[in-house]
Amino acid sequence: QHRVKIFSFLLMIISSMELLTLMTLFVGVQAEDPTGNGGGSTNSAPPGNPTDTPPTNNASMQMRTWQDSDYFDTLISAFGFYVSLLGIKATTENTLQLAKRYFLCLVAAGIGYNCYYYYT
Repeated sequence: QHRVKIFSFLLMIISSMELLTLMTLFVGVQAEDPTGNGGGSTNSAPPGNPTDTPPTNNASMQMRTWQDSDYFDTLISAFGFYVSLLGIKATTENTLQLAKRYFLCLVAAGIGYNCYYYYT
């Protein structure tokens, strides 16, 4: 029971992180300035490893845009979030029907994730 609850919680974290990433792509939120020149001096070095070489060109970083395959990824991530909630509910209520539904949905979500990442 405790293993299922921990696994469901981890699935919830992974699915919610994926959903948040996809929602920022859908809304089109711009990424932060990678050079760190937001409000300080223009000669300040960006944080990180000081031995890194700076980029050779001054081209800005391109943000990934929303693609048609992201709709299926959103659907799979939302289903994974539902399965994680179903797993937590199945461990608290201890019914056979919820346990079977959780297992079948978990298998379906796993197949969906694997198919999505195989074909993309």
